[in-house]
Amino acid sequence: MDNEKDIFDLLRESSDNLTEQPSAEAWTRLERKLKTTRKTKRKRRPMLLQITVITGIILLLFTVAMASWYITHQHQLLLRGKQRFTALQFMMGEWTFNDKKATDVMTWELKDSATIVGEKFLYLDDLLISRFPVLIRNQGIDNVLIFNNKLYQLSDMRYETFIFKAKDNEKVKIRKIADDKYTLSFGEGIVFVFKKGL
Repeated sequence: MDNEKDIFDLLRESSDNLTEQPSAEAWTRLERKLKTTRKTKRKRRPMLLQITVITGIILLLFTVAMASWYITHQHQLLLRGKQRFTALQFMMGEWTFNDKKATDVMTWELKDSATIVGEKFLYLDDLLISRFPVLIRNQGIDNVLIFNNKLYQLSDMRYETFIFKAKDNEKVKIRKIADDKYTLSFGEGIVFVFKKGL
């Protein structure tokens, strides 16, 4: 323990004898360095804050613009779908096709504000050969035609022409050819000419 005290005393005594002071030049250099580091730190913080705020504002404006465009676009698509569906309501009632051998009868009615239901009957003379349901549903953006359990979507609508397309590219086309006559065609094959009533 005495040895340790001696060492500490020795160190204290020797530190009192150290009287060397740094030169005035060294102090001025040190002060200059401290001032420059303080200035750069002060400058960096506000600039970084400004950039962050500006970036945040730009991102916010971009998000608002994109959301506004998306909502407007969806609204326009919905309106277009409703207009198409309203245009399809010309089919209400009974339509017949007769080729002297067989008679096709299709009946359509408005089930609710978004669904048209119909049935297709095929007669040979007075004998009913086949019968299957047909349904057109307004899904907002696209009207969907379910014909003989196959699903089609309204892909195109020109003046008085409605084209429903299946996934395998088969088409159902409804087209006006006269005031009371329409054609109903499947793919590139059979075309039926219908007239309203019997």
